[in-house]
Amino acid sequence: MQWLVVALLALAMELFSGSFFLLVLAVGLAVAALLAFLGLDAAVQAAAAGVVTLAGWSLLWRKRRSLRPSSPPMSLDAGAPVQLLAWTGPTQCRVRYRGAEWEAELIGPRHPDERYVVARLDGNTLEITADNA
Repeated sequence: MQWLVVALLALAMELFSGSFFLLVLAVGLAVAALLAFLGLDAAVQAAAAGVVTLAGWSLLWRKRRSLRPSSPPMSLDAGAPVQLLAWTGPTQCRVRYRGAEWEAELIGPRHPDERYVVARLDGNTLEITADNA
């Protein structure tokens, strides 16, 4: 009976999270409840719950991993010019872009008197490259 109560609690929590991981846990706990109803030993019940839950989580993890894009999405800022303000390290600098100052990381070689453009956005840091145009 305890397995079924915990399975229902996991199912109720899943309704709020929407990640399917708690749903898999609820299924594993329901299998344990079924085995308890059939009169099997508590160790077998716990092992079955663990195996079913871990197998389900593994399938979910693999499915999510296969759905991820293989390359990062193209940045809408790519190719936009930036104004170099100051170098703060060998490849780090401050730039002005869209009216604000940004931290930037240079990709590729550093050239004096070169124009730089946005290659992509990595969190709050612009990745820039020399403008070859």
